[in-house]
Amino acid sequence: MKDILNSNFVKRIQEFLPDQVTLVSCVMEILGIGREAAYRRLRNEVPFTFYEVSLIAHRLGISLDQIIGNYESKTGIFNLNLVHLDEALRHYCATLQRFKEYLSFMKGDDSASISMVSNSVPYLLYLPFYHIMKFRLCHWLHQTDKFKPVGSLDKITIPEPVANLQRAIYEGIQEVRNTYMIWDIHLFASFIKEIDYFSKLNYINKND
Repeated sequence: MKDILNSNFVKRIQEFLPDQVTLVSCVMEILGIGREAAYRRLRNEVPFTFYEVSLIAHRLGISLDQIIGNYESKTGIFNLNLVHLDEALRHYCATLQRFKEYLSFMKGDDSASISMVSNSVPYLLYLPFYHIMKFRLCHWLHQTDKFKPVGSLDKITIPEPVANLQRAIYEGIQEVRNTYMIWDIHLFASFIKEIDYFSKLNYINKND
């Protein structure tokens, strides 16, 4: 069990690493240990301590639910998905990828269901609509304070990896037999206010 948890953690680290960063250098830098000590942990010779897992998970934005494999139990997963301001788009893709993985575990299970509690328009409704997807992505990136659109929304294109993930998620949702949703009473009014706000900032033109 210990080796499985350690291996699962190493896989999660790899998923969250930037392309130019190696696994061993990441562990060395975050934990402040030597190369050989890092390799021993990566080879499962020495297990990561809980403190070390916490340090790495905090730095890379990894959910502890995914490390322990909580999807195999009957326990609900509550993931805050705290976002680092740097490399925001990569973290957005990682969030979509996790959602896609959850759906893949449910595939073929007639007893599976999706439950949502939303105070904003949920994926389930807007994924088929390209312009709304683009608006929500830009809105999310804008909130990180690292993304300031130049010109209007029509100048922006959703990156292909993001678009592919969103399509896969929408297709996966359609295969789930039961869906339950609880919406905030002001859900659509809030969405209209968001559009109005970005329109006044000249990020959305009249045609959009």
